Amino acid sequence: IGRGTQVLKKEIKKTLNSNKSIKDHIKDFFVASAYRFINLGRDTWKEYQLNFKNLKYNLSWITNKNIHSEILTIAMTKKCNLECTYCWDTGNRDNLSELNSEEIIKALDSAWKMGVRKFNPFGGEPFIRNDMFDILKYAFKKGFEITLTTNGTLISEKKCIEIVNHVPEGEKRKFVILVSLDGSNQIENDYIRGKNSFRKTIEFLEILTRERKAQKKNFGIIINTVVSRNNFKSMKNMVELCRQIGADNIHFITPTISISSRMHMSEMVRRDLVIMPEEFDTLDEHINEVIDIRHTSDGSKFILNQTGSLEEFKGFYRRQYEQHLPFINGTEKYTG
Repeated sequence: IGRGTQVLKKEIKKTLNSNKSIKDHIKDFFVASAYRFINLGRDTWKEYQLNFKNLKYNLSWITNKNIHSEILTIAMTKKCNLECTYCWDTGNRDNLSELNSEEIIKALDSAWKMGVRKFNPFGGEPFIRNDMFDILKYAFKKGFEITLTTNGTLISEKKCIEIVNHVPEGEKRKFVILVSLDGSNQIENDYIRGKNSFRKTIEFLEILTRERKAQKKNFGIIINTVVSRNNFKSMKNMVELCRQIGADNIHFITPTISISSRMHMSEMVRRDLVIMPEEFDTLDEHINEVIDIRHTSDGSKFILNQTGSLEEFKGFYRRQYEQHLPFINGTEKYTG
């Protein structure tokens, strides 16, 4: 049973033992778990028209409560310079109704007035936008704590230095950059993320860690690694590589099981990225290696995944195989 199913079962049981209606209980559950975010994505850009008071009003009809949002997340773009096989968002990336610079600045100003102090821009690849550096500068100057996700391949040395220059000084960490890297070497990573992506990402990380030290800036560098058949035997090597680079943490991630996307599953199978049953014991061994590292004093700080989360990986990849089975045995094909 997946974690989401377990949570749902727990909530249903709680509902049956209370006097609340199922409808009211579901409302409370979703408010508690989701509405601390103001999420400006593709579905909400035009609907809310950057009017945050209207956004709060639209949510309040569900809860009849005073909602306090903490984080502004903006999908800066759906476009990306890479085509990662497992990506949940590889659909049509043309003719998109993206927010322009003025609209994003307005969103930042509106969120700030509401008391929001955290800004999480993501994509696609945010730096495919020519105005991304200016938006970052504005958000830093405004005072936001920023968590930025990027693959790092489009950021030149000059721009990297410029980003570090604008990171606020002080003991409180106000900037965290999440960098995607899916292999401990070029062969592993580039098979997933594209030609020369490993070299470009490593070069970016080396410049970033160098400038952080040189400028004595306090910000976090976290490596996100999606585990697949292509790299699960190198999880321990990934930990060591990230340490050598000078990152603060590594975070292992499972690929999205997109039941609704036949193209996604077909492509995962076609490229041999689904871990097979004969490899499950070996998978468990490599996950246990990472768990052992995490149980050391420095490993517990370096590896962001909790032990329980890593243990859950074992079940995830078994479920992934079962859900991709129609494509593996050829009974279902995506002809797109």
